[in-house]
Amino acid sequence: PVSGSLHTSNDRAFQTNGPSHKFVEASVVVTIKGINDHKPVMSQSSYNGSVLESAAPGTAILTVSASDLDYGINSSFKFHIAERDVPFSITTEGTYGIIRLKDTVDRETNHTFNFHVY
Repeated sequence: PVSGSLHTSNDRAFQTNGPSHKFVEASVVVTIKGINDHKPVMSQSSYNGSVLESAAPGTAILTVSASDLDYGINSSFKFHIAERDVPFSITTEGTYGIIRLKDTVDRETNHTFNFHVY
């Protein structure tokens, strides 16, 4: 649903304890606010990236993106990494999630990391 306004004008309030020809008029504006009825959708179902084991913590590795059909505050979201035991972090910048190296990695110890972003 799209936010919008419904305008009604010339509403009248009549005096009940006197002549009925006395009244007051006012304009009324009712604003219809949207609700959060759409979930964010990732632009891809999977992503692949790579990083050198010599890369320093903080190095950006991959960017993910999502969109939300809601409007205003209801369209904002924040990315998270589901697994806590991975050497990566994610920051949200608008509709993008920047995945960065959080710790050093060693290919001999672990050559592949699989994790979920939501």
